[in-house]
Amino acid sequence: MKRFLLCLLSITLAFTLFLTGCTACSGCSGDSTLYFSNSFTGQWGGSNTNPTEYYEKLTYDVSYTDNYQNGLIKKGSALQNLLNCDFTGDYTTILEVGGANLLSERANLSNLPETITDREVYKYTTTLNITATIDGKEYNDQNVTECYFFANDISFNPIYSHTLSINTYVMLSPSSQFATTRKAYEYETFYNTNNYTIIKQALELDENGLTGNVLGTSVSTNEYEFRTLIDNNQLIFALRNFQSLPNQFTVLGVVSPAYNQSKNISVLQQALYDYNTELTYNSKTSDYVIPIKRINFAVASDTYTGIAQYLCLQQAEVTDVNGNNPIKNHVLPVEYAFPISTSGTFSCLGAIVCNLKSVTIN
Repeated sequence: MKRFLLCLLSITLAFTLFLTGCTACSGCSGDSTLYFSNSFTGQWGGSNTNPTEYYEKLTYDVSYTDNYQNGLIKKGSALQNLLNCDFTGDYTTILEVGGANLLSERANLSNLPETITDREVYKYTTTLNITATIDGKEYNDQNVTECYFFANDISFNPIYSHTLSINTYVMLSPSSQFATTRKAYEYETFYNTNNYTIIKQALELDENGLTGNVLGTSVSTNEYEFRTLIDNNQLIFALRNFQSLPNQFTVLGVVSPAYNQSKNISVLQQALYDYNTELTYNSKTSDYVIPIKRINFAVASDTYTGIAQYLCLQQAEVTDVNGNNPIKNHVLPVEYAFPISTSGTFSCLGAIVCNLKSVTIN
């Protein structure tokens, strides 16, 4: 059987740890202190200082497209029947800013040079659910992430990260017959003063879900310089604060358990335009025209090329089309698109697109 892999969730960067490549930019380095703009954080407190408390919940509809912005286009016919399946889903992110009380018990195991109890802490959680109907049968995948990190004045240096992924893998034979298998993985990354430790666990699944049994564990530790990297699970948040430039790649170092190490991500500002959408903001539903900046990002590598991902970010304060219900410029991610690809070849099979539908901020 020729093995193709369509993992409904394990193909994304910000959601599930899979980094796809791009051509390298010159001058890339992951050893310099990171500096982020205050375009987002400044909107909270009106200055360069971060607020003592902040809560933000964003919800998205999830759908499939065979052509996203002429950048993620389904190619070839090998998986034509398979990719006529229906994809539905939802994606939710919650951002909280507070003190050390936000930290989980596991997060408190990290050992960093800054005293966490004296610093503001960011907690960023995401939940992605996708249902695919293939040949009349439903497959339900889920990816849940949790990440803790410092504020902007400490370069958003990560403290602790956790991911739980339950995925469907599809294997297709040359005769277009397919078989599926279900896999679950758990990843933890602990950040210390001079190194970070990644723990991976393969988890047992049965027809009722997770059994509680661990099938295998691996542990790896890498050195790094404090304030030079971010965690994969905080990437979308970091990009809201990152100064991307038109026609010029800029670089951000990201730690991903997929590689057991950090990788440089190249970021490119691609387009500016108005985004028309119906949006519920703090329980009020209205039509908005939101000025956005679309960026793409992928691994910076000089050994191979791959498929970029796309993120559309709010660029200015807006009101609805009737001049009411203003939304401050929180640089909201209003759309996010990531590729579906085959294992090994990185051939694009279209994209999963997340469209912002609801915003709660207090």
